Amino acid sequence: MKSTIVLTAQFPPIARALLAGEFEVVVHPTEHDRDEEAMITILSEADGAITLLSDPITRNVLEANPNLRIVANLRRRRLPAPARRTTTAAAG
Repeated sequence: MKSTIVLTAQFPPIARALLAGEFEVVVHPTEHDRDEEAMITILSEADGAITLLSDPITRNVLEANPNLRIVANLRRRRLPAPARRTTTAAAG
């Protein structure tokens, strides 16, 4: 039986595909202002979780979910746009 990993946000399809090869993946859409009770419920069947920094992973959440073996946090940030290449005509 595969371990269950809970994602508390929509991750890129490639990330979900990589995880799905080894784990049962459960995705909960991003919700702002989640409280402890919501996190306790979301993580109730999880062996592991990848959460957002804004998700309240508190002592109460961890104690209520003793089956959790790992919790990782992800800080979402926007990456800078790639630099544009400019070409110059060769002097001839």
